[in-house]
Amino acid sequence: VPAPTPVQRAVAAAAAMPPDEPVVSDVAPPPPDDEVDMSELTDAPPETVKTPLDRLAEAFPGSELVAED
Repeated sequence: VPAPTPVQRAVAAAAAMPPDEPVVSDVAPPPPDDEVDMSELTDAPPETVKTPLDRLAEAFPGSELVAED
């Protein structure tokens, strides 16, 4: 009896494996858009919103803004 080839061994191993089971997630799906109560939404206070220049200044401490003339 000839020894099985690597391909034959791989096919036999794949056939012996149990079928894939569906993935079950513990995370609840987001609610549909029509269930969001828009009256519960609030705007962020202006002092918490950072401008792009503020973000650049944070990324490069010690930098100075030079105005174009």
